[in-house]
Parts: sequence; C-alpha cells; structure tokens
Amino acid sequence: MSKSECGGWQDFIKGMHQGCRRWLDEAVENGEIGGENLCMGQVSLECISQRMWMGRSQ
Repeated sequence: MSKSECGGWQDFIKGMHQGCRRWLDEAVENGEIGGENLCMGQVSLECISQRMWMGRSQ
C-alpha cells in the first residue's frame, strides 16, 4: 500500500509531536517501515510507546 492510498495519513503525521515525526521520516527513508504499517497505526504506537516515552523518562 502506497502512502497516497492511505487516507488521512498526512493529516495524522501533521498532528504528531515533532520528534515523533522526525523519527517516522527517518524510519521511512531507511526502509524500516512502509505505508501498510502506517495505515494500521502500528508506527504511531511504536513511536509513542517507545521513542516518546523513553524521552520523557530521561
């Protein structure tokens, strides 16, 4: 599934925390994630639960 086929993904990313969006962009560029995971919300859960939570606890 391409990004263009995932409805609302751009608006979703715009609403994300800046640090989370940066991590997401890097992961996409590195080929770690694809549009399908983004559509299913797995990427956002991964980012929020691990990246952002770890940043808060430091």
